Amino acid sequence: MSTTLLWFSGVIGYVIQTKCLSNIQSRKEIPAGINSTVATPETNGDNGSSGSLTFYLTFMYFASWLLLVPASRLWKNMRPMFISDSESNRTLEFNSTNTESVTDDDVDTFSHVLDDPQPRIAPQQQKQKIISVASMKYLAKLTVLASIMIMANLTYNLALSLSPAFDVALIQNTAIFEIVTLLYGVCGISRKNYVFRNFLIMMNAVIGILIISYTKATCDMLAGKLSVNPNTGELTDPFLFDRLKGALICGLGALVMGPFAVLWNRWFCSNISKNDNSAEVLVKQSTHLALIGIIGMIMLLPFIPKFPSRGSLDSISLLYNDKNFWFSLLGAIFFGTLPNLISTLELNRKAPAEYLTTCNLGAIIFMGLAEWICEPTQTTIVRWEVIGYIMLTVSLLVLSVTLGEGKYHH
Repeated sequence: MSTTLLWFSGVIGYVIQTKCLSNIQSRKEIPAGINSTVATPETNGDNGSSGSLTFYLTFMYFASWLLLVPASRLWKNMRPMFISDSESNRTLEFNSTNTESVTDDDVDTFSHVLDDPQPRIAPQQQKQKIISVASMKYLAKLTVLASIMIMANLTYNLALSLSPAFDVALIQNTAIFEIVTLLYGVCGISRKNYVFRNFLIMMNAVIGILIISYTKATCDMLAGKLSVNPNTGELTDPFLFDRLKGALICGLGALVMGPFAVLWNRWFCSNISKNDNSAEVLVKQSTHLALIGIIGMIMLLPFIPKFPSRGSLDSISLLYNDKNFWFSLLGAIFFGTLPNLISTLELNRKAPAEYLTTCNLGAIIFMGLAEWICEPTQTTIVRWEVIGYIMLTVSLLVLSVTLGEGKYHH
């Protein structure tokens, strides 16, 4: 599949996931026997079970990563339908050692054990010792990445319970775009081509995002979501502090995705050869993510909140009995999370590492389109917001060309 289709799959998957999770977080929990209603995301801010729901959604998000392995194997079987003959002819089978969970770098790190003459160890014991040490190192890497993802996903779900989906997508993708671009350059992962020109284009994209976010209050006011206090002339928004808190939490939590991206590329992508079978690479990297998901669930278990009151338990029980809850959750997993992660893995293999940052800009644009499509009567767009979207779109197109040069390098 081409990188363009993978790009759209990843971006649209993120939009679907965010909209579905926001729909879950925005459902007002009411006493049993009364039909549920949909409220704004901020209505859950004072509800005691909102934090519990955030933990459960984070736990379920990691649980969905276990589906990556069967999904990647299905993708492997369906892949001949999407690839060209030239690409299929040059795919080579992996050596049996490449299917092990432990990477070659882990084993090479402890290769000095073989050269140590004291004490004398039988070859089988030497091999077992190397595998044991390398496995512990591999487990430590997965644990570090799982800890990072817990922070990122908890803040993401918590922000969705406080702010609208578009606000969360805007601040999260802007933060990820900036920190990943910075760390890729500092750590030498990104290429050094057209550095100054790319910097100017990125600044243009950031200015476009600032224009969009600045004019958002004007658009909400014209759409009737906000009002002006006639005495003070200020905007009247009872959920202003919740929105600010959600933006701060989400923005700070998204910054950890920078170290995650750097460590992932250093640990699990640096040893990929252009002769490796891409389908096998996808299965192997999906296995890494599935193990990270398992470790993340184990780390979350001691912190899963308990419901002290009967009323809170009834409230959550009513929510889980709601069909819309499960439809939204399943939609987020099967049409959001899985396509997003698989497309991201494939893009990270086929394209230069820095090309993935264009997905963050695309997510902002498509989230704005989704908001306009899903809420046409509650969305008003002003001229300056259109200018901001045009600046962001132009920057996205130029960066996609410059950062994606030589993207079929594997």
